[in-house]
Amino acid sequence: MTAGPADQAQDAVAPEQDAVAAERATVGTEPDSVGTEQDGIPGPPERRPRADPEDWRWVREIRSSGEPTPWAPGVALLLFSALLVGVAIFVLSSGLADVPLMAVLINLVVAGGLAPAVWLTRTLPVLRWVAGGVALGIVVGWFAALIFLA
Repeated sequence: MTAGPADQAQDAVAPEQDAVAAERATVGTEPDSVGTEQDGIPGPPERRPRADPEDWRWVREIRSSGEPTPWAPGVALLLFSALLVGVAIFVLSSGLADVPLMAVLINLVVAGGLAPAVWLTRTLPVLRWVAGGVALGIVVGWFAALIFLA
């Protein structure tokens, strides 16, 4: 009995599948093996060291210097950043005033996007003023939008 074309095609595919199955069975069989470049499997990503402590030396110096808090420039920076963010929130809200649900959702996305940066900078000597201004600007922008666009 002779093999038909379908049987020949199946026989041709079977060795190829066996080779792939054998390769999969042998890759990474050693304990704690993650793969190597030779296997074609990238190894674990190299961990980058955290920020150099020397980069944050200025924060420690300012905190330990005992200098008084620079209120005048700090408040000026806070007001400027509050004005900038408040106007941006108001313009965004007024541009979407025709679709109030979309305006609310976009404002929540913007505030949610700014929140991590504000939270992380709230304790840094200079950036805390910017963080306070951003938080104040979001609130003022929302109130302005509610008052003038409602």
